[in-house]
Amino acid sequence: MADFFQARLDGSLNALTKQFADKVQVPKDRQFIGLDAYRKAIDSIAPGGLAILTTPPAFRPIHVEYAISKGCHVFMEKSFGVDAPASGVSSGRARKPSARTSRSRAAS
Repeated sequence: MADFFQARLDGSLNALTKQFADKVQVPKDRQFIGLDAYRKAIDSIAPGGLAILTTPPAFRPIHVEYAISKGCHVFMEKSFGVDAPASGVSSGRARKPSARTSRSRAAS
């Protein structure tokens, strides 16, 4: 989990833990705070893993670009951006085939 503010991360984690106690386990070493917290969180996901983006839409294009560049699958809430260009970055990058996808298609 990542957030800019410790209090917000704690609030989100407490709400999730209260509702899904048997399914949520986020140890301290997987809780990231600060401007680069999204990078640290995404870096902790193995390639092919899932990044769930629930940040304000103004930050989503940056976050989705980084997650995809690290080989992660991305699930994000609507809206994808605050304006048409930002939304286009998010949806356009998601549709661009990666080198890994291209190689696996060529091999089949």
